[in-house]
Amino acid sequence: MARSRPRRRTVELAHAETDEITTRARTAAEQHWTDARQAADRLRRHRKHLAEDFRAAEALLADIEPLLQPLSEKTPENALVTVEVIHQVQRPREPIHS
Repeated sequence: MARSRPRRRTVELAHAETDEITTRARTAAEQHWTDARQAADRLRRHRKHLAEDFRAAEALLADIEPLLQPLSEKTPENALVTVEVIHQVQRPREPIHS
């Protein structure tokens, strides 16, 4: 009988330790699950905002492309304007006389 008490106490302590470890593990798992859900929610919001930004950029591009199209065509009028603009920028400056 005397020997079974220390064993029983050892078993009780082992069960208590197991319960404590299980409780801590469950708490940690719940916290990680909460963190993961919050991160997933943030990612969904970011993805939604990116999709909205992408749609806005596509709409802006659709508005701008027709305006840029005549400039990309090689016509004498565009070539002349381009040459004039480049020529004005590259033209040497007059020396300043004091």
